[in-house]
Amino acid sequence: MIKVDAIHPNWRGRLLVSYEDGTVVHEAHGSRGRLSQSGNRLTVHWDKYPEEVFIVTASGTLIHESIQPLHITTLQQLTSKGLTFPIRRMTLAVFDGAHEVIVRPASMDVSTFEQIFVNRDYDSANLPDEATTIIDLGANVGYATVDFAHRYSRAKIVAVEPDAGNFELLQENVRALDSRVVALQGAVWTHDGEINLCATTESGAALGSDAFRVSSQQNPGGKPVPCWKLSTLVEKAGFDHIDILKIDIEGAELELFSENPEPWLSKTGLLIIETHERFRPGSDQAVRQALAAHFEELPAKGENLFFRNTALA
Repeated sequence: MIKVDAIHPNWRGRLLVSYEDGTVVHEAHGSRGRLSQSGNRLTVHWDKYPEEVFIVTASGTLIHESIQPLHITTLQQLTSKGLTFPIRRMTLAVFDGAHEVIVRPASMDVSTFEQIFVNRDYDSANLPDEATTIIDLGANVGYATVDFAHRYSRAKIVAVEPDAGNFELLQENVRALDSRVVALQGAVWTHDGEINLCATTESGAALGSDAFRVSSQQNPGGKPVPCWKLSTLVEKAGFDHIDILKIDIEGAELELFSENPEPWLSKTGLLIIETHERFRPGSDQAVRQALAAHFEELPAKGENLFFRNTALA
């Protein structure tokens, strides 16, 4: 089998593909299926999920057909007079040139950029007209933070990201926003202290740069990072309420919403969350159970679920 990078609207990672016997396995999560190919279209017939079609790019990366790939996915190197120079990073202007963000073309930054600045996944009628306090958990390289900052010019934003490489880019992408954004390298968890950041699964399969996970379990490839209770983050920020709480923490929502979330939920006006039920069974139920008493579910957009606190409406 060969390892092939894949970009999907619901997950990122590698597929183990055998063109000899037509089998495919998701490296990190073990989902299995069979494949067929016609030209640059590869169809995966999953054993437990509906079949899906991927487009095979010139670099060999598989991009789900529902994602219109940006042209920058092909701009991974510059060739001139027989010499080749890899392109590691590029700067793109967004909001009519009012802000610049950095994209690593040979990474998951491309699909994240597209979700936020092209598909506008956070541009929803569910959003409040005004917001002054925002927390972005799982901020990645900061694209959603930048999006919120330009939508709400008076907002103070706390952006939390555990991975060092992503965090470095996050800092660069929000630097022009000055003191409006407080960037913290670490993770939200059920206690203050340290947590294990895993770049691989328990079996050793690599996770994508936007799919790193935190766990209280030891992992051979794990690294300790600071962690905070959400109530601690609220206190650090000096917030007495949270207008918008965005959560994309790769399954850690299971623990976050299972252990006494009421102190910070009661202060939250709008929750935007991507749950990871496929990889962390029970996470969706934990979120919905915690929200049942005081939150109403609003129309979803992309992979994001929206919930409004009726007690604060």
